[in-house]
Amino acid sequence: MAGKEATIILLDMGSSMQQYLGDRGTNGQKRIEIAVNCIKLLLQQKMFNTKTHEVGLILFGLKDEGDDKIMYIRGIGKPDIDFLKNVQDLKDYQSDECEGGDIFEAIEQTIDVIHDYVKEKKYEKKIQLMTAGFGKTSYKEKQIMDLIEKARKVQTKINVIGFDFLKKYNPEESNTDVLKKDDAAQNTRQNLNQKLFSVVKDELGEQIQLFPSDVAIKIYEQFRTRQVNLRSKFNGDLQLAPNLNIAVQMFTKTSEEKLPGLKMYSLAVDFNPHCESGQIERDVIMALQEDPNLNPIDKSNITKAYHYGKQLIPVTQALEAQMNYTSNRELKVLGFVDSKKVPRQSFMAGVDIIIANKNDSVAKKGIAALCHSMIQTNKYAIARYVWRNNGAPKLCVLTPQIGKDYECLYMCQIPTSESVRDFQFNSLKESTKEQQDLMGSLIDKMDLMNLEDGEEALQMKYTFNPTRQYFYQTVFHRVFNPPDADTKIPPLDPNIRDYITPEKKVYPKAAEELKKIKESFQLQEQEIKDEISKKIFWQQLFNPNYQVPAANINAPQVQIKMENGQMESEDVEQQAQILVDVKEELENIPISKKFAFDDYNKDDVVRKVSSVSPVDDFFKMMTNKREDLVSDAISQIQGMISQLIETSIRGSYYEKALECIKAFRKGCTSEYEQLEAPKFNNFLNTFKDKLLKSDQKGFWKMLIQQGITLITDKESTKSNFTTKEALQFLHQEEDVIQNIPEVRKQIEDYDIMDELE
Repeated sequence: MAGKEATIILLDMGSSMQQYLGDRGTNGQKRIEIAVNCIKLLLQQKMFNTKTHEVGLILFGLKDEGDDKIMYIRGIGKPDIDFLKNVQDLKDYQSDECEGGDIFEAIEQTIDVIHDYVKEKKYEKKIQLMTAGFGKTSYKEKQIMDLIEKARKVQTKINVIGFDFLKKYNPEESNTDVLKKDDAAQNTRQNLNQKLFSVVKDELGEQIQLFPSDVAIKIYEQFRTRQVNLRSKFNGDLQLAPNLNIAVQMFTKTSEEKLPGLKMYSLAVDFNPHCESGQIERDVIMALQEDPNLNPIDKSNITKAYHYGKQLIPVTQALEAQMNYTSNRELKVLGFVDSKKVPRQSFMAGVDIIIANKNDSVAKKGIAALCHSMIQTNKYAIARYVWRNNGAPKLCVLTPQIGKDYECLYMCQIPTSESVRDFQFNSLKESTKEQQDLMGSLIDKMDLMNLEDGEEALQMKYTFNPTRQYFYQTVFHRVFNPPDADTKIPPLDPNIRDYITPEKKVYPKAAEELKKIKESFQLQEQEIKDEISKKIFWQQLFNPNYQVPAANINAPQVQIKMENGQMESEDVEQQAQILVDVKEELENIPISKKFAFDDYNKDDVVRKVSSVSPVDDFFKMMTNKREDLVSDAISQIQGMISQLIETSIRGSYYEKALECIKAFRKGCTSEYEQLEAPKFNNFLNTFKDKLLKSDQKGFWKMLIQQGITLITDKESTKSNFTTKEALQFLHQEEDVIQNIPEVRKQIEDYDIMDELE
């Protein structure tokens, strides 16, 4: 569990730390270099995995005499990039004044520092001591006992890492007898300090840990998981039946790990991690397109709107809240199914764990009885889970789990029938019996569970998220390699590569099977011919870096259907040359003229149905995608039809009026304008009444001959007229409106907002 922690790193800076480790050490590194690397690894883990941990750095062993035996490099606080860079610079420090500082005096002063900082706060207190043990100490048995008593009182844990010091001590055995004997590989001061540490270890026990440098390096190089506080995400009842509930708590067991978000900073200002200076923020400002000054619109005057056909319907927050789905917070069992009917590949998202309420003994018995009964009957529970009020309900499966001292349920989301998609793949070539046996033998030999040493090759305890770990590795690589340098992404850390490729450990065991499989499955490399792509997207023509593929002498022929219906052959080379010409023309066009949106001129828009070309004007107004002119087009085409009939002499304008009615009807039955069908029916009812009462009955006979009648419910869902009623309307010459009751009222009362209700 993640909690607050205060750690002080206590680093010996004596001249003994400038010497090489062992016989020229690990890869010929000095002790101080290895110590700095360990500190960097520690800080990296603290920065990314434990944000509630605070770290400080203290140096000792700088001078042999005087009061300035301790130097505070960094006070206790959250580690950052500057801290890392300061630690990196310690490698270049040179000290010839003393071999090392007084270890026990430094520990005692560090305990005082950490106690003064934490005081009564709930912090876990730690000291990480790194030394070669060469320092001279003035502490005797009495001072050592006082130090032990102070460490107990302050409850400070101490980790001591020795470089060529404490080498014979085994941390796993915790046997201090070896520390009480002189080590021939150590000098007198090291042996004395070692004996004093044996006294401290015997008194403090697990409160102090001693590590030789080789063990410590392995510990620091190990990856860490990000620590999180376990918080209950659901406290309530598990409903089994209307009158049967169990008080439970739900916690997250596994979840998807997401990379941390990155912020953008401007290079025009100096970067400062302690303030928001230079941070780029996204701000959206709304303005009317018609406003030449683009004055911003206040957010209170902006509301959402949704397309309904070509119309925009505004929806306020209050109306949207009423339309939202409502649900109550609950965890309800819908039923039980056989475990075989819930395939594991259908599990979605993460896994949650459900346990009984810790303060409810009856609930514990209920969960225990439920888990045991589900296991005995081999059943899973299907549940409906709503994590909060008005939240989206999820379909989940509950699987029982029983341990030595616990019973619980694992919950995982499963898809509904609408969410399942079955993909069809081409059938594979049928394999032989020999090939199947070889693959079975290979699978047995590649088993990661049974290695020769008896250990599992893929141990989840030591398998960490490789993406997240490599992300951190790349970030820290960038810290010490500025962007102006010729830096590349660092190679994958060997530790990551090892645990994501555990199969390499079993390759030697399966060498014979792999050889036989290679002989049995004859693979041939498919030759890929560089053919000119027949499909080129329009975005590529606007991309200045895109190059049309060069023409090929043996370009394949393609069949192109001409306007006269005949097929002619053209090669791709010719088509590619045409694309080259088009791309050159587009590159020479100003960017403001490449898209029609920038040339949109309201003065060029058709806004009136003229008598010269009424049909063309009507369709242009109906299909305008920048402005809603549908209502104006309908009213104007109605007026134009009436005008043509009234001014017609002996039917001179009947043909043009007939074309207008046909266009009017077609526009109201199109895919996007079916909402306007009642307007056409209303007009035709009124128009027929006028024609039959006037001397223009000849035009009505033309409509009958052409079969132009009301729009039926099969043509538009907004029409209430059947096909039979439409035919009756066409051939009945009087009392039309009376025989089809409430037609006019139905059309006049039509309102688009009724569709939303």
